[in-house]
Amino acid sequence: MTGRERILAVLAGQETDRLASMPITMMFAADILGVKYGQYAREYATLADAQVKTAEMFGFDYVSAISDPAREAADTGAALQWFDDQPPAIIEEHALLLDKAVLGRLRPPELIPAGAWKIVCAASSCCAGEWGAICLSRVGSRVRAPRLPTCAASTAS
Repeated sequence: MTGRERILAVLAGQETDRLASMPITMMFAADILGVKYGQYAREYATLADAQVKTAEMFGFDYVSAISDPAREAADTGAALQWFDDQPPAIIEEHALLLDKAVLGRLRPPELIPAGAWKIVCAASSCCAGEWGAICLSRVGSRVRAPRLPTCAASTAS
Protein backbone atom coordinates (compact mmCIF):
# COMPACT_ATOMS: atom_id res chain seq x y z
CA MET A 1 0.00 0.00 0.00
CA THR A 2 1.40 3.41 -0.94
CA GLY A 3 1.24 6.41 1.37
CA ARG A 4 -1.45 7.94 -0.82
CA GLU A 5 -3.54 4.76 -0.73
CA ARG A 6 -3.04 4.48 3.03
CA ILE A 7 -4.16 8.06 3.73
CA LEU A 8 -7.16 7.83 1.41
CA ALA A 9 -8.17 4.54 3.05
CA VAL A 10 -7.96 6.10 6.52
CA LEU A 11 -10.06 9.07 5.38
CA ALA A 12 -12.62 6.64 3.93
CA GLY A 13 -12.74 4.62 7.17
CA GLN A 14 -11.15 1.56 5.54
CA GLU A 15 -8.52 -0.77 6.93
CA THR A 16 -4.87 -0.19 6.12
CA ASP A 17 -1.72 -2.28 6.26
CA ARG A 18 -0.34 -0.02 9.02
CA LEU A 19 -0.87 3.35 10.63
CA ALA A 20 -0.18 6.28 8.34
CA SER A 21 3.03 8.11 9.18
CA MET A 22 2.07 11.80 9.20
CA PRO A 23 4.23 13.71 11.69
CA ILE A 24 4.40 17.49 11.93
CA THR A 25 7.98 18.36 11.06
CA MET A 26 8.23 22.09 10.41
CA MET A 27 11.37 23.05 12.40
CA PHE A 28 12.81 19.55 12.03
CA ALA A 29 12.41 19.73 8.23
CA ALA A 30 14.20 23.08 8.12
CA ASP A 31 17.07 21.52 10.09
CA ILE A 32 17.18 18.52 7.73
CA LEU A 33 17.50 20.84 4.73
CA GLY A 34 20.10 22.92 6.58
CA VAL A 35 18.23 26.24 6.50
CA LYS A 36 17.10 28.67 9.16
CA TYR A 37 13.45 28.32 10.14
CA GLY A 38 12.77 31.94 9.17
CA GLN A 39 13.80 31.17 5.58
CA TYR A 40 11.72 27.97 5.64
CA ALA A 41 8.64 29.89 6.84
CA ARG A 42 8.97 32.73 4.31
CA GLU A 43 9.91 30.86 1.10
CA TYR A 44 7.48 28.34 -0.35
CA ALA A 45 10.11 26.50 -2.40
CA THR A 46 12.34 26.08 0.66
CA LEU A 47 9.38 24.82 2.71
CA ALA A 48 8.45 22.32 -0.01
CA ASP A 49 12.05 21.15 -0.53
CA ALA A 50 12.53 20.64 3.21
CA GLN A 51 9.28 18.72 3.58
CA VAL A 52 9.90 16.48 0.57
CA LYS A 53 13.46 15.70 1.67
CA THR A 54 12.32 14.89 5.22
CA ALA A 55 9.40 12.73 4.02
CA GLU A 56 11.67 10.79 1.69
CA MET A 57 14.43 10.41 4.27
CA PHE A 58 12.11 9.00 6.94
CA GLY A 59 9.51 7.26 4.78
CA PHE A 60 6.54 9.43 5.74
CA ASP A 61 3.22 8.88 3.99
CA TYR A 62 2.63 12.52 3.18
CA VAL A 63 4.34 15.84 2.67
CA SER A 64 3.22 18.52 5.11
CA ALA A 65 2.80 22.16 4.18
CA ILE A 66 0.93 23.29 7.27
CA SER A 67 1.31 26.70 8.77
CA ASP A 68 1.96 28.12 12.19
CA PRO A 69 -0.98 29.90 13.88
CA ALA A 70 0.80 33.26 13.80
CA ARG A 71 0.88 33.23 9.98
CA GLU A 72 -2.86 32.64 9.91
CA ALA A 73 -3.45 35.46 12.41
CA ALA A 74 -1.32 37.80 10.28
CA ASP A 75 -3.76 37.44 7.40
CA THR A 76 -6.52 38.87 9.59
CA GLY A 77 -4.31 41.80 10.62
CA ALA A 78 -2.12 40.60 13.49
CA ALA A 79 1.39 42.09 13.74
CA LEU A 80 4.17 39.47 13.73
CA GLN A 81 7.75 39.32 14.86
CA TRP A 82 9.93 37.01 12.74
CA PHE A 83 12.90 35.06 14.05
CA ASP A 84 15.72 33.13 12.40
CA ASP A 85 15.34 29.87 14.32
CA GLN A 86 11.79 29.67 15.64
CA PRO A 87 8.27 30.29 14.35
CA PRO A 88 6.98 33.85 14.11
CA ALA A 89 5.13 35.24 17.12
CA ILE A 90 2.25 37.65 17.47
CA ILE A 91 3.44 40.94 18.95
CA GLU A 92 1.20 41.02 22.02
CA GLU A 93 1.52 44.78 22.60
CA HIS A 94 -0.07 45.26 19.17
CA ALA A 95 -2.46 42.30 19.37
CA LEU A 96 -5.36 42.77 17.03
CA LEU A 97 -7.84 41.66 19.68
CA LEU A 98 -6.68 43.82 22.58
CA ASP A 99 -9.97 45.58 21.90
CA LYS A 100 -12.48 42.70 21.88
CA ALA A 101 -14.93 44.78 19.81
CA VAL A 102 -12.59 44.24 16.84
CA LEU A 103 -13.58 40.55 16.79
CA GLY A 104 -17.04 41.44 15.53
CA ARG A 105 -15.55 43.38 12.60
CA LEU A 106 -13.08 40.72 11.44
CA ARG A 107 -13.68 39.01 8.14
CA PRO A 108 -12.20 35.68 7.16
CA PRO A 109 -9.06 36.06 5.06
CA GLU A 110 -9.05 34.99 1.45
CA LEU A 111 -7.72 31.45 1.46
CA ILE A 112 -6.37 31.17 -2.05
CA PRO A 113 -3.80 32.83 -2.07
CA ALA A 114 -3.40 35.95 0.01
CA GLY A 115 -0.96 37.41 2.49
CA ALA A 116 1.19 35.11 4.57
CA TRP A 117 -1.15 32.19 3.79
CA LYS A 118 0.04 32.39 0.17
CA ILE A 119 3.30 30.71 1.22
CA VAL A 120 1.39 27.65 2.47
CA CYS A 121 -0.76 27.50 -0.66
CA ALA A 122 2.27 27.78 -2.90
CA ALA A 123 4.18 25.13 -0.94
CA SER A 124 1.18 22.79 -1.14
CA SER A 125 0.99 23.25 -4.88
CA CYS A 126 4.71 22.63 -5.15
CA CYS A 127 4.58 19.49 -2.99
CA ALA A 128 1.65 18.07 -4.90
CA GLY A 129 3.29 18.77 -8.23
CA GLU A 130 6.72 17.48 -7.33
CA TRP A 131 5.98 14.61 -4.98
CA GLY A 132 2.60 13.51 -6.29
CA ALA A 133 1.39 13.64 -2.71
CA ILE A 134 -1.84 14.58 -1.06
CA CYS A 135 -1.14 17.95 0.52
CA LEU A 136 -3.58 18.71 3.29
CA SER A 137 -4.12 22.18 4.68
CA ARG A 138 -5.13 23.09 8.22
CA VAL A 139 -8.69 23.54 7.00
CA GLY A 140 -8.75 19.84 6.13
CA SER A 141 -9.14 20.04 2.37
CA ARG A 142 -6.91 19.96 -0.64
CA VAL A 143 -5.31 23.32 -1.25
CA ARG A 144 -5.77 24.70 -4.73
CA ALA A 145 -3.16 27.20 -5.72
CA PRO A 146 -2.12 28.46 -9.12
CA ARG A 147 0.63 26.38 -10.72
CA LEU A 148 3.88 27.90 -9.62
CA PRO A 149 7.45 27.45 -10.82
CA THR A 150 8.83 23.96 -10.33
CA CYS A 151 10.55 23.47 -6.98
CA ALA A 152 13.91 21.79 -6.57
CA ALA A 153 12.28 18.98 -4.58
CA SER A 154 13.01 15.50 -5.83
CA THR A 155 10.26 13.14 -6.94
CA ALA A 156 9.05 9.99 -5.24
CA SER A 157 6.62 7.27 -6.19
